[in-house]
Amino acid sequence: MAIQISIENILLTNGPLPSSKVKAYLIRAGLSEDAARQRLSRATPPIHRLTSLKLPRREGFLYLAKQYGSRDFWHALMDALAGTKSAHGIAMLSLLAHGGTIRKRSFDIICGSPYKLKKHLSSFIVLKQLMAVKFLKEIEDPVLGTCISLDANGYLPCSNIRTIRTKHHIEDIIVSALKEWVRKMGLSSYDQVKSRLDGSLPMFGQFAWDITGPSYVFPLVHKEKKVIPGFFVADAIYGEVNEDNVVYFIYKCQINRYLKNMRPFMAVLVADSFTAGAYAIGSRAGVIFATPSTIFGEEMAGSLRSLSRTLEVPTPIAAHRAKNIKKLFSSLSRIDGAKPMLQKALFKIIVGHLVNRVEGHDLKIDFTLADNEDHTVEVDVQRIHEKKQIAIYECKGGQPSAIISKPDVLEWLEKKIPLMRTILLNEQMINNTELVFEYWTTGKFSKDAIIELENAKRESKKISIGWKDGTEVLDFAEQEGSSSIAKVLRDYYEINSGA
Repeated sequence: MAIQISIENILLTNGPLPSSKVKAYLIRAGLSEDAARQRLSRATPPIHRLTSLKLPRREGFLYLAKQYGSRDFWHALMDALAGTKSAHGIAMLSLLAHGGTIRKRSFDIICGSPYKLKKHLSSFIVLKQLMAVKFLKEIEDPVLGTCISLDANGYLPCSNIRTIRTKHHIEDIIVSALKEWVRKMGLSSYDQVKSRLDGSLPMFGQFAWDITGPSYVFPLVHKEKKVIPGFFVADAIYGEVNEDNVVYFIYKCQINRYLKNMRPFMAVLVADSFTAGAYAIGSRAGVIFATPSTIFGEEMAGSLRSLSRTLEVPTPIAAHRAKNIKKLFSSLSRIDGAKPMLQKALFKIIVGHLVNRVEGHDLKIDFTLADNEDHTVEVDVQRIHEKKQIAIYECKGGQPSAIISKPDVLEWLEKKIPLMRTILLNEQMINNTELVFEYWTTGKFSKDAIIELENAKRESKKISIGWKDGTEVLDFAEQEGSSSIAKVLRDYYEINSGA
């Protein structure tokens, strides 16, 4: 008697599946292994096999045409890739640990695949194939630049862009602090420690890392005819990581150790916290899992957590806790390289505090305006005064020597302002409401930039245009009695008063 079971019914009942699981269902129903294998090889539409991405050992992933792109499709494919610990699955698990979005140039660090190694997929191929199947996509972010982000029709968890930016800011500071710590501890030659913040990605073996450096510490160093140093390597993730999220790091270390003539190396992964399972995996693999508190001390770890909260929900900080900004600068700006990051990240909160203190009612900081046609524009600070006035501030923090150029101003005048005004009009937010746009910087405006601003201010009939350079921002803070912010501007932005 013929066995009445079909691949189509299996997929209808269970959703998309790897071919090995479909074969197991067929065998369980009574088919021999050879008969199940033949039925799989002869499968025709509506049964489809994913061709742009293969599971390990060339196993197929089967689905019905109507299932493609559904929630079940993406979750089943993710489970198949993660369950087999394929190169694609390792990359996806690592990306999830970073909130679902990473700077494109950092994908080579976090994906767990080598640059070029026989019998291994390269990081370039892994990215290309994950984008081809639409698991990942490339996006442009005005703060982070070109990024790789989860796609999957939105069916996989991806943090909001503010959370992603916050994670990147914190990770950048951790990398800077870790580089400084490695130097001071003598774990690597002082002038040869490299980090991804220096420009090109640091390389050791076949992989990219957040930090690398040759080490002359015993037992990493060994002597033959000459002294041959070992190496120190490290990566950083801000957030809790579990046993799945650390696989990429373990994989990089294991592959490097298998390579012929590989130097001894010490590997450190820094994360905000680790699950017990992750610690166990790290211990078995002979790598070091550490937190900011264990390396830098609880004070700095607490400051990083405070910075994270401040950047995640900046509006109440700006409105009520200006002293918190001073504490963050005092604690974290001592880290080599951290001060410019803080100057950029915290200036819009400083502006928010100042305008809210003097003129504000309804305040919003660091958000996106969008219309129904997917046009978006980033807003640094918005202040609404009783429906009588909406003021939007462009904020550029940095050194007092920084120059806002004519192209910078034209970008703001000719592209950002018209788009913001159009979106606000479509939302019917500015009927009988004064609309104000101001450009605040801790630096200076070039002469031709000021000419453009003055022309726009003179010619604009429906909106008001204003600007402040660093000295004027400091004078504004002093005149309005915000002593904490004025001190921050003098001490950490190095601005001198014009009074």
